[in-house]
Amino acid sequence: ADAGEIVEALVAHLESGQRRAEQELVRFFDLSVDLFCVAGLDGFFRRVNENFNRVLGYAESELLAKQFVDFVHPDDREATLTEISRLSRGETTLRFRNRYLRVDGAAVWLEWNARAVPDEGVIYAVARDVTERVRLENDLAKSRRDVDDFMENANVPLHRVDERLARAEAERDALRRRLADLEHDARGQTPASATPERAS
Repeated sequence: ADAGEIVEALVAHLESGQRRAEQELVRFFDLSVDLFCVAGLDGFFRRVNENFNRVLGYAESELLAKQFVDFVHPDDREATLTEISRLSRGETTLRFRNRYLRVDGAAVWLEWNARAVPDEGVIYAVARDVTERVRLENDLAKSRRDVDDFMENANVPLHRVDERLARAEAERDALRRRLADLEHDARGQTPASATPERAS
């Protein structure tokens, strides 16, 4: 299951009021390789799994002590607050990207899937580190721009143009393959055992 499906299953199970929901929440947190959290609509994390420490470098106590927007890159805070507002109205977050700042100041791109239970003031969210994917996407976009600029401004023999285009196409193919590998890895990241069982 992808991260969005996991969030939907988790919220549905918690809303059902079944006794084992809390146990399954613990299992989600412990087994997932993604960043799992429960946050409040007041802007504070209430619970985070160990992967937050692995990716961002902060201790759990540090993450719980400040509003989560304080850890967001300044350029992404407005968009993040807008997304939280959408969640508070009962809308679902799917593949929202923003940058979080590591403890060493470096930016990490996270891709979020989340749902809120507005009546309880709670958000359930899963994030994935997509920093490498964003870098590859940017490299691919730059490669396309470079070719466009070259074609627009080139005043060179045709065989030179063909050589440049062939190199650019090879670079793009390599980037596309790497992106496809990342997508494949991402789809297989969540252990099957972390998926909640349906009630009989």
